[in-house]
Amino acid sequence: MSTPATGLLRWGQAGRYDAWSDRSVITALAGGRTGVVKPVALTAGAGLDIVVDLGWLAVADCGDGTVAVCTSSTSVIVHGAPGGSSQRTDELQVTALTPDDDALWSLAVVPQGTGGGLRLASIVVPANATQSSAFTFQPRAPDFAYGGSTPGPQGPVGPKGDPGPQGDPGPQGIQGVPGATGSTGPAGSTGPQGPAGPTGQLLYVDNSQTTCQGNVNAWATITKAWLIPVAQLVPGDLWFVEAAGQGTWSTGGTNMGLSLGGRFNALTGHRYVDFGAQFLGSALAYGVTLRHCCQLISSTLAATWTEGRISVSAPTIVSGGSNTNGIGFVTAVGTQALTAGQDLTLGLAGYWRANSSGAGLTLYGSRLYRHTAQASGP
Repeated sequence: MSTPATGLLRWGQAGRYDAWSDRSVITALAGGRTGVVKPVALTAGAGLDIVVDLGWLAVADCGDGTVAVCTSSTSVIVHGAPGGSSQRTDELQVTALTPDDDALWSLAVVPQGTGGGLRLASIVVPANATQSSAFTFQPRAPDFAYGGSTPGPQGPVGPKGDPGPQGDPGPQGIQGVPGATGSTGPAGSTGPQGPAGPTGQLLYVDNSQTTCQGNVNAWATITKAWLIPVAQLVPGDLWFVEAAGQGTWSTGGTNMGLSLGGRFNALTGHRYVDFGAQFLGSALAYGVTLRHCCQLISSTLAATWTEGRISVSAPTIVSGGSNTNGIGFVTAVGTQALTAGQDLTLGLAGYWRANSSGAGLTLYGSRLYRHTAQASGP
């Protein structure tokens, strides 16, 4: 295990009486649960160093029946381990198992499956890697709801109140002269049944501009990671994230590639399409529209796919034919397991591979749609 970084627990003074009492309050507020509130953000540092950005927030087990809040107001550095003979996955864990002695949390990179701590992120280490820039960082999705623009489900209707007292009757008015009885008109014919009403649709918009830089050689989420509460995951509904943008091919090499796909929970590069290109010696502009779709089959299964369109003026598009100004694509459609009772995170992801220095893609925000299922057909 690497040398850990440490920090003071929030609401964490040393000692048994006050500190333990405070942690008991935190435990009650958290419902005895541990997990991530705000995910970590990781970047590669020098050598095998990994920079953990400030602002992450988690609830960790203290090992004595209480939990504690762990966070950092400054960036810290942890140390990864070099790659072995084959690819492996390590974990970034936070522990707080000695709160009565020093009231400190501890961050460290450990082998996958190591117990004793709370996993904040998974780290994919390629074979023979000697630099953290070769690692792939996969932060753990939030376990606790924390802000966001997605509304929660509507609460139940409250009980009917008691009737109020009857008001005093007003004075009786003067009876008018009865009017003449009109003749009964003929009954009209029954009209045709109208078409079924539209399915429901919810739309949320995030106008944050995001980029996918060239030569990164790693999958990255390139839109907002939309968190959908479990209460809104209804079998039969269709959710999708949509975005549009533009970019420029690099002039620096040949046979570089751009991959575009979706994000499904912690999976980036989910249901993706590869675009290869040959350069003609100049930077070439292109446009792209993307949509990552998730149709809920049951509480534990979804069908997912990615679709879109890319327009170019000159490069040869390996997956769609040559010398075309626009290519539409749909990835394979397959099923993906859901964990019953857990929220769902959706988004879009991108990946520039070798020889793409100077290339880039900019997306102008993203939108989250929901098509609700009808109870029955027309």
